[in-house]
Amino acid sequence: MRIRQSELSQWANCRRKTVLQYREGLQRKKPEGLYLTPPNSANLGTIVHAGLEQYYRDGTLPHAHVKAMADAEIAKWAATGVQDMNDKWKKAYNLAWIMCEGYIGWLEETGIDAGLEITGVERELEVPFGTYHGEEVTIVGHIDLEGIDALGRPVLIDHKTVQSIGEHEGPVDFQRLTYAVLRRLEDGTAYRALQHNQLRKVMRSAKATPPFYGRPEVQVSDEMARKHYQTMEVIIEEIVRHYQSGAPVDHPMFYPRPSRECDWACPYYNLCPMMSDGSDWKEYAEEMFEKGTAHVPGQQEEEA
Repeated sequence: MRIRQSELSQWANCRRKTVLQYREGLQRKKPEGLYLTPPNSANLGTIVHAGLEQYYRDGTLPHAHVKAMADAEIAKWAATGVQDMNDKWKKAYNLAWIMCEGYIGWLEETGIDAGLEITGVERELEVPFGTYHGEEVTIVGHIDLEGIDALGRPVLIDHKTVQSIGEHEGPVDFQRLTYAVLRRLEDGTAYRALQHNQLRKVMRSAKATPPFYGRPEVQVSDEMARKHYQTMEVIIEEIVRHYQSGAPVDHPMFYPRPSRECDWACPYYNLCPMMSDGSDWKEYAEEMFEKGTAHVPGQQEEEA
């Protein structure tokens, strides 16, 4: 069984979303045509990530890469005849350009990348994790950026587009600690610092107040990695056991955990309450969603 890194962290946040997305492989039906829905926060993050990936991979300026992406897409948009969506996507690309262009200036001003030796860009991980209830489990994911910093420390750098700089500071998040554990298991690489490379989602106009960029870090001890490994074991055992039960997605064992992020972070925002209030949620799900790739034995499809 392949379990994604995001699946582990999501299980702790909302079991219902996890089982819908990963066990059932339920995904929204895409409208006919290109970009007929307006861009959201995740789309902006994807564009910025693409620019940063290219910059750290071969030195291409991230805003130049974003402009090239936009130019290539605009020709496709023109064929749709949906000008209002076209304009919204242009604005998203423009904001991404501004964020990436300012990022290069911030690097030059602060010298924060000075002495950083890049050892991996968008590194794909597939790490065997053990056998749980008869299932061989492999954890998969990818790391935005890793390297050796000027102090000689192995570091992980995770790109984030944020509303405010420092919003992810504090106790280290599940995702970065998971990657720290997986890299230790994979080849013994022991990160000593986990960093959030933050780019603020703002136009940087005269009225905007800095900071617009930041890179807070959390240092990793061997004990932190050991404790997180144990946490991962508990979550993996729960996921495998619950998936193997074959219980329907609206079973109480897959209870939801509503939060303020649901309206923008969950594709099942409208479906979820229907599964609890007696509505015909199955008909709605059939109309609005389709089966994609599931991640449990017997339901998995070959991934491209």
